[in-house]
Amino acid sequence: LAILERLSALRATDPRVRVVRRPVRGGIVAASMDACRLADGDWVAFVDHDDRLRPQALLEVALLLHRQPQLECLYTDSCTIDRNGVVLHEFAKPDWAPETLLHLNYVNHLSLVRRDVFDAVGGLRAGFDGSQDWDLWLRLAARPNLQVAHLARVLYDWRAAETSVAYAVSAKPYVID
Repeated sequence: LAILERLSALRATDPRVRVVRRPVRGGIVAASMDACRLADGDWVAFVDHDDRLRPQALLEVALLLHRQPQLECLYTDSCTIDRNGVVLHEFAKPDWAPETLLHLNYVNHLSLVRRDVFDAVGGLRAGFDGSQDWDLWLRLAARPNLQVAHLARVLYDWRAAETSVAYAVSAKPYVID
């Protein structure tokens, strides 16, 4: 309830904030696609509800997009943190390597996809809850001449909760399936 109260307060002070409750639970893909349908920006950014962006994250992304307006996708380095915000490890991701993506979802978060490209590949697909990002990036990688940038800075903190694959892949066995 505290989150809903906070969101309602934000909505009251900022008309850009939209709060919608789904009538039934639909999983991460359904909730994310509902949010994407509400959004009217040129880019879709993927972040988890319990993670955090570094203070300069959006500025760094905006600067890169300004310098390289042809980009269709971008991703940043990240680190894994515990529930108290203590850094467990940093992940300096490789530059764009679709072959590596076949074996490992190294892109993950923070990642952004230009909205028209996101829509062109069909967005997030039902049935891929828990691995929806990887499924999306595999379909993006299949596009000819995809313009991807790797912003090699740690701009995203991925919280390793016991219910997250950041903690252990076994936390969500259905992702493996």
